[in-house]
Amino acid sequence: MILCSPSSSSFCLPRNITVFQSHASTVSRRALISSFSSEPRCQDAKATENAATDIRQDTCGVRGSNLVTSICSMFKSRSSWDPALESTLESMCSSQGLTPLQAMNVIIDLKSPELGFNFFKFTKTQLGIKHLPNTYNAIIVALSRAGLFEAAMGILEDMKNSGYFLMDSILITLVTCQARAGKVDEAIKLFKQAGNYNCKPSILSYNRFLKLLIEINPVQTALGFFSDYLCRNICPDLYTFNTIIKGLCRAGNADKGFELLEVMGNYECKPDIVTFNTLISGLCRTSRVKDGYRVLKDMQSGGECRPNVVSYTSIILGYCRSGMLDEAVGVLKEMLVSGESPNLMTYNILIDGFCKAGNMEEAYSLFRKTVDRDVVTYTTMVDGYCKNGQTDESIKLFHEMTAKGLIPNVYTYAVMINGLCKENRLSEACDILRQMRESGVVGRSFIYNPVIDGFCKAGNVDEAKKVVEEMEDTGCRAEKVTYTILIVGYCMKGRTSEAINLFNEMLRVGCNPDSVSVQAFISCLIRAAMPNEAKRILLTVLEKGCTPDLFSCSSIINDLFKEGEEQDAAELVKALLERKTASLASGQIDSGVLEANKS
Repeated sequence: MILCSPSSSSFCLPRNITVFQSHASTVSRRALISSFSSEPRCQDAKATENAATDIRQDTCGVRGSNLVTSICSMFKSRSSWDPALESTLESMCSSQGLTPLQAMNVIIDLKSPELGFNFFKFTKTQLGIKHLPNTYNAIIVALSRAGLFEAAMGILEDMKNSGYFLMDSILITLVTCQARAGKVDEAIKLFKQAGNYNCKPSILSYNRFLKLLIEINPVQTALGFFSDYLCRNICPDLYTFNTIIKGLCRAGNADKGFELLEVMGNYECKPDIVTFNTLISGLCRTSRVKDGYRVLKDMQSGGECRPNVVSYTSIILGYCRSGMLDEAVGVLKEMLVSGESPNLMTYNILIDGFCKAGNMEEAYSLFRKTVDRDVVTYTTMVDGYCKNGQTDESIKLFHEMTAKGLIPNVYTYAVMINGLCKENRLSEACDILRQMRESGVVGRSFIYNPVIDGFCKAGNVDEAKKVVEEMEDTGCRAEKVTYTILIVGYCMKGRTSEAINLFNEMLRVGCNPDSVSVQAFISCLIRAAMPNEAKRILLTVLEKGCTPDLFSCSSIINDLFKEGEEQDAAELVKALLERKTASLASGQIDSGVLEANKS
């Protein structure tokens, strides 16, 4: 439903807007007044000066004025504008002399875009209030953040017609909200038309908008804005070029980034260390580490822009990702010879590379050379030892880490518990789980799942169920994998009724199974000679939009037919055919089933 302003049909708001994000949340009222009065930006200079004088005279006590409080109280329990209150409101404002500044405070304190919008229009049309520039700003910001762009643009037009300039910061807020809401074309169009609203964006605004376009849209859009508009309307600076080069490199187009190096000279810009590091990273990101290394060597010989720790670390990361650990170590040595000190990230990357290669001896050597080891350093080593079957070494480092006062994070616990469970050391894994809960780290289901799976495979389903209950007591909900592990565990013990109850609970809490979960459960039911129950489960999940694998479906149908349940088999075939799974009939289901379905 659409609600229109009390005195104009040109602006409309949806009824469901209830949150007002005030411009004053980032700019204080005193700052608003100061910015308005110190440098008038209105075409009607005399009116601006008079308004500024009124503000200075009315500053003291306006925040807590009775009139502002009374007006806001009228709408305290309302989320939408009530035309029945207009007569009372007009009388109150007229008798007590509502000022423009008080009107602005009311709009802000109402904390609702809809109410603020309607009050703005009411006071303008009914009371003749000439609203302040910052009142327009606050309304535009609130409407933009609420996604009410049509109304915001209407206020913007009204602002222009009132003789006010559009502030650079308000333009950026508006186009940012538009772009993040998926209205990128509208945002670009408004930015290009800023001059129509007496706004000349600064290079800072251009750069912010360019960065936004790169973040939320394909880089081609930002590149088009950069080449077709930005460069023609303002002189780009180094930050501009670094921003677009970063976007190109992240999109895997480092070559285009290098082309821009030549363009930079046309604007008297020289690439800096950020430019080169971005290009090196972009090359390494696309497995062109050798090309990145050549750039680093050029920097070493060029003299103007020497490589720093980021330059070397990017190359080391590229070599480690490519499994070229000898080359990575060689770059580390070059780095040390050049006088550049590796940082913690450099060592963490190298340690991770050796761990993934299974070379724990070299990883441990680097680990001991690293002075300020952090949680990432220890977690990397713990994970490496666990994956290489050296769980005892992992435990030693885990305890060393906590003894040094470092708090394990959720991933440290995850790799430690997973490593212990792989060796069936469930008691120790439970001890680590207990330590995690006592430390206040909020676990996630993927940490508990290996323990639950371990108990189920050991035939101790009741203990597995206890772990699930402990997990849920911490506020961590079971998910598909957790349910599937436990359901299969019950089936393996022949406790199919409990498995069925758990499956029904899974559906009841809104955790819809995927094809893997359904396949595992149905396979268990078929092995337990329960094709009718398997059929019921299959029909249930089909209604949820999940289609199990071909083998499970055909097995159920064939078993039903063999037991003389032709009608149930035909019902299931029909349901599957309706969901475009007719391929089930291609030689995997007995022909008798299809004949039964025809009848």
